[in-house]
Amino acid sequence: MSSKLFKKSILFTMLIIVIGGLIVLLYLLSAKKQSSPVVIIEQKIMETEKPFHIEIVYPSIPGRDDFNAKAKAIVDSQLYEFKKTSLENDSLRQKTMTVEEYSKFNPTYYISITYDTGVVNNTAVSVVFRVENYTGGAHGNRAFFALNYNMKGKKEISLADIFPGQTNYLQKISDFCIQDLIRQIKELSGEIRIDEVWIRDGASPKVENFSKFLFDEKTVTFYFPPYQIAPYALGDYKVVMQRE
Repeated sequence: MSSKLFKKSILFTMLIIVIGGLIVLLYLLSAKKQSSPVVIIEQKIMETEKPFHIEIVYPSIPGRDDFNAKAKAIVDSQLYEFKKTSLENDSLRQKTMTVEEYSKFNPTYYISITYDTGVVNNTAVSVVFRVENYTGGAHGNRAFFALNYNMKGKKEISLADIFPGQTNYLQKISDFCIQDLIRQIKELSGEIRIDEVWIRDGASPKVENFSKFLFDEKTVTFYFPPYQIAPYALGDYKVVMQRE
């Protein structure tokens, strides 16, 4: 073999080694990124300037602008509606009250947003936002909003995704929730007779009745705000169901 040919062979071999090494390095870096734990960083919005009192805490994930945008959109929407409704109600009060009456009323409109977490990993993140507010009505309000997110597919996870291959999953969920809710309300109210029609309607086998859910590897938790399955005075409820 000539000296020139030998040198070309050596260079070619070295080039193959370098390229192979780069491929392995990129693979290892990618695998490390995929296996890195998902860390939730809390974002806060605080405001105490009259007539508002705002305390909001919501989740964000470093490097996941897709998830963060959806979480922030939920918060922004709730904050916008809260301020809009509060100011409309406040304006109406000023029109119907004397200056002295309004000064004594001295309203404070508040909103609090916190959140619960279920599964949090590189495959999925499950969050339910808890919203409490007072906008000037007879009493405050409570509501729930879910964000169940497929981290790999970059899309939201539906309830059907949690129960794959089960065509009657809604009926199973409905049956389980109705019985558990009846038990919970009886224990809370101490009453033997309760409005089961209200419960059966609010927990009937419809997707919208179970849209506020949180899940982990073993369970799904369904949230029911006031008025969905019982009067406001009886509060809100959660039902925890096994995924099996």
